[in-house]
Amino acid sequence: MRIRARLSTIFRSGIVWLLLLPAGSVLYAQTVTGSLQGTVNDSAGGALPGVAIAIRSAETGQERTLTTSERGSYSATFLPIGRYRVVASLPGFGSIVRENVQVTLNNTTVINFSLDPRVTEQVSVTAEQPHIDVTDGEIKQSLDLR
Repeated sequence: MRIRARLSTIFRSGIVWLLLLPAGSVLYAQTVTGSLQGTVNDSAGGALPGVAIAIRSAETGQERTLTTSERGSYSATFLPIGRYRVVASLPGFGSIVRENVQVTLNNTTVINFSLDPRVTEQVSVTAEQPHIDVTDGEIKQSLDLR
């Protein structure tokens, strides 16, 4: 009797596993995302940590922001498939924009950046114009003996 009960339990759990196995693969196959990754270097080839990466969907406007690691790499997983605008920016280095980056189903798109150091400060000089009296036509002059 005991053997028969154990066989029955094993048989039932085997059937349950057989029924759940295809459901798991169907759920996995329904992902409609892709990934985006890459590295950011300076013009000499050195890694740039702390670079802000902004990834914006062209279709929905949804945006995700990341920061590069100490090795200058970034990775954005589970992005909905579609076209994206990717911007890499770092103060003192400016920014680079990549338009129409395509993220495809279950694939990883690699976008690398190379930032050049730039002077990003602006100097504005403002001065007041001298006042000219246009109502009086008199010419004045003063001379000194020296």
